[in-house]
Amino acid sequence: MRPLKLRLVAFGPYAEEQIFDFLELGENNLFLMTGNTGAGKTSMFDAMCVALFGESSAGQAGRLARDMRSDFARGDLLTEVVFDFSLGKNNHYRAFYAPEQMRRKKKGDGFVKVNASASLHSLPESGAPELLAEGVRGTKEKIEGLIGLDSSQFRQVVMLAQGQFRGLLEADSQSRERIFESLFGTRQFAQIEKRLKDQAAEVQGLHRDAQRTLTVILEGVGCDSLQNLRDEIARREAEIIELLEQEKQAEKHLISSQEALVAGEKGNQQLQEAEENLTALNELQSQKGSFDNKRQQLHDAEKAATLTPLYSEQEKRRNESELVSKRLEKSKVELERVTIECGQAEGLLKAAEKNRSSIERLKRDRQTLEGKMSKLSEYTLGKKELTHAEEQSQKARKEEEESRVDLEKKRMILNNTRQDLLKLREANQDLRAIEDAGKRIRSLIDMHQSIATLNKEINAHSLLVTNALQVVENQKDTLTKNKEGLGEILASWVDGQAARIAKGLKSGDPCPVCGSPDHPAPQYESGESVTDEQLAQQEKKVAFNEDLLEKRREESKKLQDNHNKLKTRHETIEQTIRSETEFSLDELIAQREVLKKRYQEVLQIKTDIERFEKEVKEQEQNESEQQDVVEKLQAVMHRVAGDVIKVKATVDSLERDIEEKYRDQDVLTADIGAMTLKISTFETQLDLATRKYRQEHEDLTKKSEQVTGATSELERCHRAFEAARHDYLSKLNSSLFENEERFLSAVLDEDQLLEFRASIEAYNAELLTSEERYRRSSSLAKGKIFAHLDHLQHVLGEAKVQFDSRQEIRITHQATRDGCEKERARGELEQAKIDRLDSQYKTLGKIADVANGNNNKRTSFHRFILQTLLDEVLEVASHRLKTMTNQKFYLSRDDGLRDARKQSGLDLILTDTFTGTQRSVKSLSGGEGFLAALSLALGLSDVVQSHAGGIKLDTIFIDEGFGSLSPDALDQVIDVLNGLSGEGRLVGIISHVPELKQQIGAQLQVVEGVGGSSAFFKV
Repeated sequence: MRPLKLRLVAFGPYAEEQIFDFLELGENNLFLMTGNTGAGKTSMFDAMCVALFGESSAGQAGRLARDMRSDFARGDLLTEVVFDFSLGKNNHYRAFYAPEQMRRKKKGDGFVKVNASASLHSLPESGAPELLAEGVRGTKEKIEGLIGLDSSQFRQVVMLAQGQFRGLLEADSQSRERIFESLFGTRQFAQIEKRLKDQAAEVQGLHRDAQRTLTVILEGVGCDSLQNLRDEIARREAEIIELLEQEKQAEKHLISSQEALVAGEKGNQQLQEAEENLTALNELQSQKGSFDNKRQQLHDAEKAATLTPLYSEQEKRRNESELVSKRLEKSKVELERVTIECGQAEGLLKAAEKNRSSIERLKRDRQTLEGKMSKLSEYTLGKKELTHAEEQSQKARKEEEESRVDLEKKRMILNNTRQDLLKLREANQDLRAIEDAGKRIRSLIDMHQSIATLNKEINAHSLLVTNALQVVENQKDTLTKNKEGLGEILASWVDGQAARIAKGLKSGDPCPVCGSPDHPAPQYESGESVTDEQLAQQEKKVAFNEDLLEKRREESKKLQDNHNKLKTRHETIEQTIRSETEFSLDELIAQREVLKKRYQEVLQIKTDIERFEKEVKEQEQNESEQQDVVEKLQAVMHRVAGDVIKVKATVDSLERDIEEKYRDQDVLTADIGAMTLKISTFETQLDLATRKYRQEHEDLTKKSEQVTGATSELERCHRAFEAARHDYLSKLNSSLFENEERFLSAVLDEDQLLEFRASIEAYNAELLTSEERYRRSSSLAKGKIFAHLDHLQHVLGEAKVQFDSRQEIRITHQATRDGCEKERARGELEQAKIDRLDSQYKTLGKIADVANGNNNKRTSFHRFILQTLLDEVLEVASHRLKTMTNQKFYLSRDDGLRDARKQSGLDLILTDTFTGTQRSVKSLSGGEGFLAALSLALGLSDVVQSHAGGIKLDTIFIDEGFGSLSPDALDQVIDVLNGLSGEGRLVGIISHVPELKQQIGAQLQVVEGVGGSSAFFKV
């Protein structure tokens, strides 16, 4: 990281804008910052840290970013920092940060709070900047990712801040490990450690799970071993074959019983259907007379349907004429009534028109009084506001004083809490070292316990091996006996074959065996001869026992291999324990208890630190909030005082505009109310009379039109009735009906007609269907008699019970056999897995232990890499330290194991070549410590840049520390720094030492003024 330009606004002692353009240095890579104490030299470093991380160069223990606002700045000028920097040659970036602050309101008095903001842009060679991150948290995380350092690490390796330049030198092992991880990217080695450890633990877990699963499988089927399970499966196979044959016989009997029952049920059903169909046919034939009457009634109704429309039209016209006549009489009565009411409404309207002039005069008088009412309301309200504003002014002044007192109390509490937090941090110890030691002891205890478990497993396997060897011997004996039996059977079978051939010999015909035509001593059968089937069966038995012997030998070999593997694991763990520790299991358990107690003590300190840090944050927030409250109350106090003056002026002005009589609101309200009542009364009377007259006149016109229309409608209805009556009577006289009464009695509505037709058609169809059904069923039932179904069902039930019983027994045996077969396959898979995991863990477990620090050096793979890098850094740092101390001092890594519970760390030790002694770096004096810290920072920078893909640290800033050096040491330091600047690295120094001003030509001079400081480069 190399700075390009730094722009400050209202920051620290700089009241306005201040720009530090590092390009003005040109080829001068070493520069000195000069100026009076407090002028603002360190503020440049603070601004860089604020722009990058939102913290000052002193970190969270120093001033916060919001405390960096300039006391000289104008109220409307916001504090902000813009920092341009490069990473390599072509990667340029711009970081922006504006802390939380108060800004003067744009309108009115007072201030408003502005939240903190931040952003990061990339600066391409051409084109606009590109936004990479926005927001305080997101920007900080992005910058840490780019630079490879967080704020604390940045201050330790890039910026040796005032009072903190010994941070990296005296950092504990864990802090130095985190810095080296970030700078050299060694986190991958820690991940390798963890991956190896996880893989070894995974293999162990899988082995335990597989062994446990195999045991559960065998216990579930009630067998001691996989071989016993295989024998059980073979036995059950033979039983199932016999049960299947029994099931077939029962099934044949069941099928024949079912066929007999079905035939009986079918015959009975056919006989029953024939009887039912005959009954139904007789019932339908008995209804024939009733349906003949229905047919005649339907015929008359269809003839009457031709007269029905004419009759309906006549009745419709008759009813219409009667309705219109009634409506005409009613309209004539209403016309007379409306005529009288219209005359009365006209008289009322003329009387109300006389009050129009009085209404206009009353409205003008009321408007005048209402204008006074609005002023009176403003006057009354203003007096109340004035009283309230005076009370608020006194209240605001009192609250502002109380808030100031609370603010001072909160600041005092915050300072006390910070002091307590610093004391706790000093008392804090290395919790991680205790955890590492605890993990190592737990691992050793697990190994001891594993040995006890393995002893049990080895004893159990010894018994299994002995039993397996005995089974092999027994199987050998069985096979020998079977082979002897086969020899005897084979000899008997050969004799039998000779006898059969001899039976077919004829004198003079050649023998099929020897070819001789003479047969002096043919073979004769003696007793029962052996058949081919008996010989084949014995041969299969011998082959089966040979296969079984081979399986028993393989099982015995696997058991012996497992036994040997267990013994090997036992020896490996014992050897590991002997190489790792000399303590017994009880001693390790005691050590673990001590560690637990110590861990809880240190953990309590950690807890207290976290609690105090939380309290500090809460108290800082409370202080900030209280400061906001004070400032807000001050603004309220000033605003309320101005409100009092404004309200009083308004009240005085209104008092002059209101007459004495009408300052009493009740009097003014009563006069306005009286006028309003008169106006309302007159207007209501006029409005009612006008509406009444209009309504009555409209009703009169409407009623007249109704009488005229009803008269015309009545005449039309009479004519229509006479025409419809003539058409109906003409049609009735020409029909078959004697009179109107006979016609009306024959009329049926449409639903009744449909019902008659449907019922007649349904009867005819049902009668035909019933006759056909009876004919068909009687034909099928001819010659049949009813069967005894109870007996047939009883026979079927017994057959089904027998079949179900046979089937259930067979299914139960098959399910048991299938379960055993499934468990055998699972067991064999688990056994194969156990064998594979044993072989895998033998190598992987040892590698994982060594990589994770379970070795003589108690050094993990990751820690070994870091130690190697630290040795390389210390070699380069010591070269410079020797130069700056006349070969007196050099740095090295403390390789001794001072605490058996900790791994070999990354602690530093200083060697004094003049006295030949070694001592802690924390014991160095101020000048010695400065030289050692500077050497370490420069050595770290050199080594980081020498590693491919590392972070380029081409800038270092040093704030003070030179005053503690002797003149010779100072000259040597300057020579070293000049050498660095010649290598292209930017070196910035803050110091008041006069010799430095004379030896360093490029300077950044900070000038203190009445209104703030300013700075400029002088090359």
